[in-house]
Amino acid sequence: MHFLDWAPNLHAVVVHLPIGLLATAAGADLLAILRRETGTAYVLSTCLQVAGTIMLVAAYLTGRKAAADVYTSGLAQAVVTLHWNQAWWCVWYFGLATASRITVWVTLGQPRRQLAILLALVSLGGLWLLTDVGKYGAQLVYTHGTGVTAPSSR
Repeated sequence: MHFLDWAPNLHAVVVHLPIGLLATAAGADLLAILRRETGTAYVLSTCLQVAGTIMLVAAYLTGRKAAADVYTSGLAQAVVTLHWNQAWWCVWYFGLATASRITVWVTLGQPRRQLAILLALVSLGGLWLLTDVGKYGAQLVYTHGTGVTAPSSR
């Protein structure tokens, strides 16, 4: 028995980690603008965003693979396309946002309050995109039963 026999594909295992990391990064960004000293929260949010973006790419790639391996009903094909497209935009958004954040960190160090507010708004905007991707993913699983199989009787 393979260790992933209980999961229909690796996407089901990977997909929730970037959501948690990127949501926590946005929370740390909000904490950074509420505090007088933004440095520690900014470093935390940057590290979380880098890890979340890397895992977002992994979720995207495993999702593309899952689409080929998992039975998807004909009615769900339009939702698969929406999910793919939104995920692609989300990967690009967080990729650019994370690259910009690293550039700010390397060139300026601790950002001033105005820049910390801008970075928090960018993070929150990314969460809006991520929520949209998750909405389509949830429709695939809970409405169309994509990737859901009956337990085997081994």
